[in-house]
Amino acid sequence: MSLPDLHIPTLSETDFWNVVQRLDWEAPTRQQILAPAVEALAQYPESAIRQFEDIMAQKLFLLDTAAHAQAAYPQQRISVDGFLYIRAAAVAAGREAYEYILQHPQALNPNQDFEPLLYLAAEAFERKTGQPFTYVSPVSYETYANESGWL
Repeated sequence: MSLPDLHIPTLSETDFWNVVQRLDWEAPTRQQILAPAVEALAQYPESAIRQFEDIMAQKLFLLDTAAHAQAAYPQQRISVDGFLYIRAAAVAAGREAYEYILQHPQALNPNQDFEPLLYLAAEAFERKTGQPFTYVSPVSYETYANESGWL
């Protein structure tokens, strides 16, 4: 049984991106790509794992815009799940790529998706504690959650 955190550390933006940077794009499967990042995040306290989820949710939320959707689906109906997975790939690509795509929606690549990023915090938490990750971020990353991004 894991003891609760006695203090609430702050997971910085740098920490967040350092974990994301651990994705192994040379690995043969998506699970193996994710594994080093899961291992890195599992080294943090439980509260930091929840903060990772919050930061990731915020980044996905910010990409949830009509302009980004238009880049991903220029002539077709939007797939809500597909658009989420495309946005996840933009975050998984790292800080520089994410920040560029955030400012330049047309740079979002509709042919890249990375759904496993959505499970990184849960897998790290389960590895650390042996318990399921029941935390829900206060920011929703679901497609259309960013209402102002669709005006």
